[in-house]
Amino acid sequence: MSTYLRAPDGIYVNLFTPSSVHWTDGGANMQLAQITKYPLQNKIAMRVSTSEPHEQTIYVRIPAWAKPDPVVMVNGRRVTSSVEPGSFAALHNMWKEGDRIEIELPMPLRLEAVDANHPNLVALVRGPLVLMAIADSQPTFDPQALLRAKSIDNERGDWVASSVSGSDVTLRPFMKIDKESYSAYVQLKS
Repeated sequence: MSTYLRAPDGIYVNLFTPSSVHWTDGGANMQLAQITKYPLQNKIAMRVSTSEPHEQTIYVRIPAWAKPDPVVMVNGRRVTSSVEPGSFAALHNMWKEGDRIEIELPMPLRLEAVDANHPNLVALVRGPLVLMAIADSQPTFDPQALLRAKSIDNERGDWVASSVSGSDVTLRPFMKIDKESYSAYVQLKS
């Protein structure tokens, strides 16, 4: 997947990652730089640089899971039109040096079943991340207890939830797992 894609009238921002892109349009040299800790955090900041004020559209992807009410702001003003989960928000502007785009994506916890035939075998998902259960065997949870998992707010992005046995289980994004035993899917109490 490409982070950025050119459009006839501007640029698409398809992925959120610390990065920058440069392009030329009508004699203007443009740059867009992203500052973010996404997907561990839900905020993305972008800074526009341009050799001269230039009219362009910056299309920003709003993921389908970003519900309810994703926030997009341009220079501190909230954009209300075209900010729909599952689409690209079209930010048409006369961009100038130092303009900012700020995005805040809601990332509520949700349960995703492995398939329709196994509705009690689920992954705990936050935004785009599956939180893996760090355990030697597959734990069992009450669905509401799993959805009440709490962030530990550490560098690994850990969460903790109580299993039906009463023990606390750490849940961690896959990219932060080292040599721990883990399960992507956990069992729900029936």
